[in-house]
Amino acid sequence: MSQSIILCEGNTDFSLLQIYMREVHNWNEDKSYQDHVVKIPNQKSRIFKRDDDYLTIMATGGCTRIDEGLDIVLDRIIQAPPPFDSAFGKIAIVTDNDEIDTAEKFIEQRKKKLTEKNVLINGVLKNKEWTKCQVTTSVGITFDFRIIVLVIPHDHEGAMETFLLDAISANDPYDKVLIDKCRKFVGDSDPEGRYLKHRSYKTKAEFSSYFCIRTPADAYQERGNLMKSGVKWGDYPLIREEFKKLGDL
Repeated sequence: MSQSIILCEGNTDFSLLQIYMREVHNWNEDKSYQDHVVKIPNQKSRIFKRDDDYLTIMATGGCTRIDEGLDIVLDRIIQAPPPFDSAFGKIAIVTDNDEIDTAEKFIEQRKKKLTEKNVLINGVLKNKEWTKCQVTTSVGITFDFRIIVLVIPHDHEGAMETFLLDAISANDPYDKVLIDKCRKFVGDSDPEGRYLKHRSYKTKAEFSSYFCIRTPADAYQERGNLMKSGVKWGDYPLIREEFKKLGDL
């Protein structure tokens, strides 16, 4: 039996990762084993099972709270009793490229948290690469685990919603035209910035505008629920490429 965990930011990421891991990697959810899920208070977290292995997907509530989530995960490893069945052998951190300056800066911040917890990093922590780590548990026994950081999209600035619209655009020329029109509409609609005061608001408005047309019956759902409106996210090549390292979980 193995335990793995994916840390992400908010509802869009949380919903996408659940769908992707179910559709592409055959992880299944069962309400019977949710009682002991690790989570940040008032944030979402779910456990999935495949054969004898378990995967937790945990939302942190934003980029600034990733370290809070990582702290909880590392404490669970350190406090786990032998034979360490409850400890996470693999940790994946998924964040977008919207609220951080660079992938390198984000990774450096995670390295500081690992160092704070006396974790030995065997190698160099890099974007989209698994790195071996080791920590001494509370009973004095060392535990080996692996960690990966996925900053998405890795090659340009943008939120997760930006990445998803890019994936749809790359897959279908008709949808690309529609998405371009939605982006132009949002960009031109509030020239004084009375309502779309932040770039992240514009990104979310572009995403919602597109889905108002694609799935009008679901248009008034929150973005997390829009993710479940019949779109086969696992079929998009760009998403598969960016998430392919999650197949190691």
